This record gives sequence, C-alpha cells and structure tokens, in this order.
Amino acid sequence: MCWSRISQIEEKQEFEQDLENTNVKKDSLITKGETNIPEIKDFASGKWAGFKFVELEIMRFYICLNQEDRFLEIIKKYWSENYGEWVNYPSKYLKATQGNRKASKNRVHLQWLKEIGYFKTESASKENKIKKNRFSSLKENERLFKINAGEGWQGKIGRRPSDTMTIRNPRLIKAAPEGWPDLAGWTSIVITEDMVGETIAVFTAEEIKGGKDRLSGIQKKFKALLIRMGAIYRELRDVD
Repeated sequence: MCWSRISQIEEKQEFEQDLENTNVKKDSLITKGETNIPEIKDFASGKWAGFKFVELEIMRFYICLNQEDRFLEIIKKYWSENYGEWVNYPSKYLKATQGNRKASKNRVHLQWLKEIGYFKTESASKENKIKKNRFSSLKENERLFKINAGEGWQGKIGRRPSDTMTIRNPRLIKAAPEGWPDLAGWTSIVITEDMVGETIAVFTAEEIKGGKDRLSGIQKKFKALLIRMGAIYRELRDVD
C-alpha cells in the first residue's frame, strides 16, 4: 500500500514534468504553422478570419502556443479590412479554452502540432518509453525514482502574457546536483558470506525537523518503507 501510494506520487510528478517539457512555446512555431499548414496559412492570410468561419481547433492551435493575441490580431485585421470596423470576436469562445493550453484530442489538431515540432523529439520519446518500461519491471527489492537535476523558481503565478510568466514571492528551488542520473533509488540485497569485507553504499535518508514539527503521514510511510528495505533513516532535530 505504501509503495502504491509513492508510485502514484512519482507518476503524477512524471506526468506534470512531461507536460512542461512537451509544450514548446515559441514564435517560430507559429511562423512555421502559418507557412506550412494549409488551414493555418489560409486563416493567417485572412481567408478564414471571419469568426463564423474560424473552427475551434484553429483557435486552440494558437492558444496552445500562448499566441491568442496573435489570433485576435488576425481576426481584427480581417474585420477592419473587409467591413471598415472592428467587431469583437465572441469572447466566450476564447475564454472557454484559455487556461487550458494542452492539445485537444482532435486528430487534425494533434497532426498540426506534430508537424511544427510542438511535441517532444523522437529521441526523448524513446527515453520515456525506456523509463516507463523500467518502472513497470521493478522487482520487489528495487525502488527507482525520477529526480530532476538543476534549479528553478517556485512561487505564485501572476501575469502570463505571451511566452513569459511572472512569479510572485519567488523562491529558488535547487534539485539534484549536475550529473545526477535519470533514475536513482536503491536495491535491497542480502549480505552473504562471500561479500564480507566488500564496501557497499547504503541508501541514507535524513529528514530535518525544527521546533515541534512532526513527520507527515506520507513521510511516515516513506520512512517505514526505507527501514523495511534496509536503508538508513535519521530524523534530525535542533537541540535547543
């Protein structure tokens, strides 16, 4: 039960990381789409820019790339050139898809995004397949985790115009050191007589708690898992 819960957490983190890596938000992708994809090319040139003729997937194509402003510029230009005035594009359609920048399940939409390189490279996809196969083939005495290396910023997301993001109260988060392997964890083994005298690295975990802080429920379960599998677990507290 404990490992099942931990696996779910890892799987969720893995999924969220994949989404972050998958979405490539660059102006160059819009340019590529407006040049190479017939439907997007026609829309960008004004042929499909009257809102009655704009299909939902074209709008989502721009939103996926954080380019809804570009989308509205084309609509505005169409109305200005053809009718001499700007008629607001029905905002309810735009609001219905804003905030959800994932690709839709529409096969045409997915094909457009694939053509411009929106999704991960083939090499990265192969690595993901290897990783998922490895996770599914773990033995009872093995535990592996995907732990990201590097550093990033965490905080409350504020304004998010175009391809930028504003973070309020930012905090620098440092992950694993440079050079950290893709998967890391431990393998429980039984020490046999022929191994006496050998040096073996033992997985060690130390949880730091200050004041009256206590282990959370999931931390207690993880502690129990580590101890059961032979790891060294310590809880560090201040001495004051």
